[in-house]
Amino acid sequence: MVAIRKRTLADKDYSQLASEHELTSTYLDNRQIKEAIKIFEHVVAVRKRTLADKDHSRLTSEHELVRVYLDDEIVEEAI
Repeated sequence: MVAIRKRTLADKDYSQLASEHELTSTYLDNRQIKEAIKIFEHVVAVRKRTLADKDHSRLTSEHELVRVYLDDEIVEEAI
């Protein structure tokens, strides 16, 4: 589904970003942390460009990215 949405929706489309965010859960369940980090970094970058600082979706993505950084012991990035 993510691949189809990537071809048909804009990079900043809410549905596209939500799908990518959910895909990271699958990667994390399979301990594919590097892949999850790459997607989370993309989602966070887009949401930083397009959403307000206090937007719930943006904050949720940022929180999840920090959590994954900490799981992967990338403390400097988490901070």
